[in-house]
Amino acid sequence: DPDVIVAVTDRLEDDSWEVRRAVAAATPKICPAFGFQDGATMRITCHPHPMVPYSDGKKFDCDDECEQCTRKEEGVGVRWSCRECMYDLCRGCINFYRSDRVGLAGVLQRLNHPLEDVRFAAMKAMLPIAPEANWVIIARLVSCLRRGGPDSRRLAMESLLSLADPNSAAAEAIRKAPPPKPKPPPEEPKQADQGKGA
Repeated sequence: DPDVIVAVTDRLEDDSWEVRRAVAAATPKICPAFGFQDGATMRITCHPHPMVPYSDGKKFDCDDECEQCTRKEEGVGVRWSCRECMYDLCRGCINFYRSDRVGLAGVLQRLNHPLEDVRFAAMKAMLPIAPEANWVIIARLVSCLRRGGPDSRRLAMESLLSLADPNSAAAEAIRKAPPPKPKPPPEEPKQADQGKGA
């Protein structure tokens, strides 16, 4: 359900580090990894059941047709279906309604958050669901290298390395990375003694 995915990723901004850590761990469990494979079962935002590749050679209409519909161009052979509900979509429409887009978008949005702890939690949540070698993800991580504390910059660098090779030691290090140490609140500027020198 896209509303659940959005509600969970919104909690990456929670005040409590424990909640942010739990969200980072839960996001990959409720949101499929970003990516599209022709033979794969897909979860979508406009239907509650999984969609499976299906072809019986019969004409069909997309039940939630979108502006990216490819049914007319590709014909009856390229189709995803929920046979329980007799609900069908073409490649273009299922790609448009993929649920992995919802979770990844929510996580990427938090990479620009002003609080380092939120960016750290977002990077941890992003890694299991992010596509490899995607220029949008790489650009966001590079921007994280330019700001924040050493923990966030280290995690951004390791994330870049692990997206190149998800089975690397860097990917394992991210999964085990401790949370960043909370920063103390900024000190208020001390006012000069007003009774001196007049």
